[in-house]
Amino acid sequence: MGLPARKMEQVREPARRAGSRAAASAARRPSARKARASDLVTRAAVLAIVLLALSGVARVAMAVKAAEAAIDAHRLERSIRSELLEGRELEADCSALAAPSRIGAIASSTLNMRATAAPRYICVPSDPASDGDRAAGGADEPRPEGPAAEGRGVLARLLEDLVAGEAQALLVGDVGLASSR
Repeated sequence: MGLPARKMEQVREPARRAGSRAAASAARRPSARKARASDLVTRAAVLAIVLLALSGVARVAMAVKAAEAAIDAHRLERSIRSELLEGRELEADCSALAAPSRIGAIASSTLNMRATAAPRYICVPSDPASDGDRAAGGADEPRPEGPAAEGRGVLARLLEDLVAGEAQALLVGDVGLASSR
């Protein structure tokens, strides 16, 4: 039925010397060195894999940034082209709106303005008696002197002042005359 129980005794080795202990530890060292070496190789392989993965992620990130920059550059080029086109259209509109014929047509139709007649000039001689004599062919005749000649000079100066005032009123207007007074 059952086997009788046996007592097992452990056999003890006789006490070893110090030199024998070093031999025993030396026997254990190669296995520890192999374990350390395999751990080192494993760590180096894991580190290499992590570095390769990080470099791959960095490369993909750089490619994404480059693609975004290319898309932004393309958008900017399109907006520059559209702005240049709009600027050219505005310049064409400006030149069409500033045409003198268009301005004249709007002025005549909307503002009831008409073209002015040719200007007329009044030529006032500085000494009417001498100019009249020359026109009549009497340049060699003596000039009249005395109160009658002085009256004509005063009349000519008055006429010049009157014409100059009218010309100033036409050129400057009432506002200009009011400010000069």
